[in-house]
Amino acid sequence: MKQRYFNSQQIIILSILWITTIATYAQPQFPKKIILFIGDGMGTAQVEAARMYQGKTLSFDHMTYKGYVSTHSHNKKITDSAASATAMATGRKTNYQTLGMDEKLKPLTTVLEYHQSTGKSTGLISTTYISHATPASFASHQPKRDRYTEIAQDILHTKPNVLMGGSKHLKPYMAIQAGYHVVTTKEEFRKTIQLNHNPYHAVLWPTDDHMPFESDYINTPYPYAHLSDMTIKAIELLNQDPDGFFLMVEAGRIDHAGHQNHIKKTIYETIEFSHAVTKALQWAETQNDVLILVTADHETGSLLVNKDQGKNKLPIVTWGTRGHSFLPVPIYGYGAQAQVIQNKLLDNIDICHMMVPSPPLNPSTDDHNHPIISISQWALAGGNTFVPSPASQRIPLQIHPETAVDHREITPIGEKIHWSKDFRGTVKVTQTNTIPEITQAIQIYGQPEPPKKLSITAYPYAGRTSKLSTKHTLGATDYIWTITPKEAYQSIQSLSNQATVQWSNHYYGDILVEVQAINPWQEQPQKTERKSFVRQNYPLHKKNE
Repeated sequence: MKQRYFNSQQIIILSILWITTIATYAQPQFPKKIILFIGDGMGTAQVEAARMYQGKTLSFDHMTYKGYVSTHSHNKKITDSAASATAMATGRKTNYQTLGMDEKLKPLTTVLEYHQSTGKSTGLISTTYISHATPASFASHQPKRDRYTEIAQDILHTKPNVLMGGSKHLKPYMAIQAGYHVVTTKEEFRKTIQLNHNPYHAVLWPTDDHMPFESDYINTPYPYAHLSDMTIKAIELLNQDPDGFFLMVEAGRIDHAGHQNHIKKTIYETIEFSHAVTKALQWAETQNDVLILVTADHETGSLLVNKDQGKNKLPIVTWGTRGHSFLPVPIYGYGAQAQVIQNKLLDNIDICHMMVPSPPLNPSTDDHNHPIISISQWALAGGNTFVPSPASQRIPLQIHPETAVDHREITPIGEKIHWSKDFRGTVKVTQTNTIPEITQAIQIYGQPEPPKKLSITAYPYAGRTSKLSTKHTLGATDYIWTITPKEAYQSIQSLSNQATVQWSNHYYGDILVEVQAINPWQEQPQKTERKSFVRQNYPLHKKNE
């Protein structure tokens, strides 16, 4: 066989090609298919209430990554849907009630428009009317969210491939004139639609307002397609595009239920939102280039869940307001790029940055793009509060009265305020050098009362089941149960501040049970309970005490 030899120039070229190939394959691929779920008004308490009523976790509880998001707008610490959705859609803060524009009313490119420009298909779904604030923020550019005529015209001009929602301002005839294939009934909706027959589809339900609440149709058929049905239909349509797609899905009526302080409506809307996410996750299991994010634009109602009443029973809750709050909201992630949210407190503009390749979609030269203080409504005397913003190094915080502070600590990512052990009452924290000046009131409490003992419903006999519970901890959004040693139990299922344990058949001896309350504003979990007891060699047939 004749041997082949390479000269030095050929070797160099081959080496460059080999290195380039390896580098190309080593690069993480940006996801081709992106779905953003927004539960309008859905805070951690709304999720917890739905879990309790359903008697099990929600679909997004099982997503790979979880974090929290601050929601303030450019000029107000309590945002509205327009400003918050614009932040997620554009990566820039804007003023209250502004759509798709910055604080100076300059139009911004939205993530939907960006992906549209790269050749991907796009879609918007909402249980509100489709020209409402959240969907409009992705396809419209208006100084005020109530300019519905102009918003409808903007959406039809932007022309996402799929539109689904109420038709109060964007009427079916308008969509037909714009070139859409329009569906208005459940019968038409069920028919298989091919994107390649007509690239533009609008499902516009003939409502005079938003789509009806799920809880209004418990015993009768829902008059339109559920959010979960619209979600999988949109995915099936958009997935026909080989270039990929971007889809935003909003459960808009969680917010409306919160404004009414109506826990039943809140729970049913949140559960249907979970069903929509389930459909997307089941589809995503067959894909390898997907990013799914589930979050909220803000929390509505300052909801506090006081007591679990059991499955299919409404939990006892307290509402703090009929408006929005500035509580951080949860974010859940699945797929490519989602790992960046894990255990982080993000700003809502970071969500946009995750959905487009770098550099940022609408880079800002404004040093005060994050002028709002993002901290909790309360703190403990002797404890500390972290303000997670590099802006704290450029814009000093003023705290009144100064006697509330023991000392302060500047870090590369924010400022840590250590509160005095002796101060109780209201503290005002102010950022100056911003327009307008931003002030937030914080309530300083004394140390909470010691938690009660762990409640165990039955002695932990081998092979038997025990119910564990602990009292709710102020500000807690999740609880982590730990039992040592692991061989003492077969399984543990936790739901908020309660847990069910199936004990091992063969272990006898000392057991340590611990529960930790997770507070998103604290750097470390707060340990609330610790209890040990002895398992003796009782016969398996002996009755529980």
